Amino acid sequence: MKKSRSFYGLLLAGIIAFLSSCSVFQVSSPKPTDFNAVYNGFSQDAAGHMVIPVTFTQPVNQSTVIVGRTLFLKFTKDANAAATLSWSADSKTLTITTVKTRDELMSFNPDDGFCLTLRGSSKLTPAGNIVTNQKGIALDGNYDGKPGGDYHMCFFIIG
Repeated sequence: MKKSRSFYGLLLAGIIAFLSSCSVFQVSSPKPTDFNAVYNGFSQDAAGHMVIPVTFTQPVNQSTVIVGRTLFLKFTKDANAAATLSWSADSKTLTITTVKTRDELMSFNPDDGFCLTLRGSSKLTPAGNIVTNQKGIALDGNYDGKPGGDYHMCFFIIG
């Protein structure tokens, strides 16, 4: 019995790792008028910091994306990891780079993972602490076609 659980756990982890390695992962196809975020994969820079690009369907009001307030990175060793943010010229692509290295953030035993959250609703944060586009419309993080809803993406790395 223990072996089968381990086998299915490894199988599931492998499937998740494969899905996480896809170059673009999108929960649903947004309409052109929707304001959504699309995960583009993650990597590690030469110094070992995690690099996570996120592409939005509309230009973002950059001042609304604040690490620890509207953007959260949860790692095994740091539940609210610090990061630097850089933007494309059109304000549609955000590149998140962790301050700490992968080894400072994660414990591979043998696998680990992390989660990214972008706030599109203020139910868990003070009013106004949400990601908006340049017109002030809230992120449709849950892809229901309406402004609001948090964007959650969890990543699993097979050690």
